[in-house]
Amino acid sequence: MAVLRHRRPAAGVVGEAAAGRPDAVDQPTDDSVPARLAVSTDPELTGARLVDGTRMDGSPVVGFDVAGLQPDTTYHYAPELDGVLDRGVGGSFRTFPAGPASFLVAFGGCALTGSNTAVFDAIAELDPLLFGIIGDFHYADIDTADVERFHEALDRVLRSPAQSALYRSTSVAYVWDDHDYGVDNADRTSASRPAAMTAYRHYVPSYELGGPSSALHQAFTIGRVRFVMTDARSDRDPSDLPDDDAKSMLGPEQKAWLKDELVRASSSHAVVVWIQPVPWTGRAEAGDDSWAGYSTERRELADLLVDEGIANLVMVSGDAHMVAIDDGTNTNLSDRGRLDTETGGFPLLHVAALDQVGSTKGGPYSHGEFPGGGRFGTVEVIDDGSTVEVVLAGRDWLGDAFVEHRLTIA
Repeated sequence: MAVLRHRRPAAGVVGEAAAGRPDAVDQPTDDSVPARLAVSTDPELTGARLVDGTRMDGSPVVGFDVAGLQPDTTYHYAPELDGVLDRGVGGSFRTFPAGPASFLVAFGGCALTGSNTAVFDAIAELDPLLFGIIGDFHYADIDTADVERFHEALDRVLRSPAQSALYRSTSVAYVWDDHDYGVDNADRTSASRPAAMTAYRHYVPSYELGGPSSALHQAFTIGRVRFVMTDARSDRDPSDLPDDDAKSMLGPEQKAWLKDELVRASSSHAVVVWIQPVPWTGRAEAGDDSWAGYSTERRELADLLVDEGIANLVMVSGDAHMVAIDDGTNTNLSDRGRLDTETGGFPLLHVAALDQVGSTKGGPYSHGEFPGGGRFGTVEVIDDGSTVEVVLAGRDWLGDAFVEHRLTIA
């Protein structure tokens, strides 16, 4: 099933993402103007199916639920407004394959609000099956419960020609970090929380969430790979609390969900990719905003991986303005033993920054740290039905890989 959102503010056309299938389309501001979506496997939309839109409560956004799609199939679409098909803001997407399949997924985060740099063109040129946005989609740093300010920030992003073009050709899954949820290092006490929650649900199609005010944890499957995405902000305790059993980055509901997903998915899928927005590695440090400041909970999760024998996990993280890869040498932070006989941990790909000045956090990383803007990462899955090869790569604004790690999972 594809889910899309669509809006036209006074300034003109914008695009936005769908999750399960995020995309960019356009939306009327007048409730009286009927909006439908034409969807077809034909690029000319010949014989297109027309799907009625539904206004998202309290927002200028219309959502489209497109059911009955075939797996591993390219679909084209365009909005119909008051009976007129607007091909100028149409797009396309490919549904996910079922069963053994090879594909490429791109990941990135940390882009200046409305960025229009060439890195987005490079991502589109690679034609990934999915683009995962891992936080700091914008840097509005909103510190109040003002939904309209979040709408305005998202509109600025989606008016970017480069970003709009990418989101109209590629499925998107998005979770925020601090600057697009609240201010720097924001947590569950942020005054922005209710507005951020509402605006996300207005603008961003997603997989099933826990509820109207739950953290943005969600999961989906591509081929034989389970992608598990967690929210590191909206349920986290303040970083200055004591780093003990009571302190949590995830909150009790999300943590219980994550544990269940990791255990179940590791046995039912060939690979599990945990997508989470903040650095994982690094020595415990009181008050730190990354997992280093939540080291008790980090060890609890690391212990789970060892206790359950989860050896097919790959992590993708963000926040620090760098690309980095670790082969598992530095990621097992359990005191229970090793996850495997070679490295002791799980491979990790750190992806950022799409458009920001460089910075480094965490580490060490076996393959090094590469700070700077115009950077993103890819996870390539090569699945022949018996073994799965996973290729982690850091890429520059031209799309060229400058660091890479390959692993094979039986």
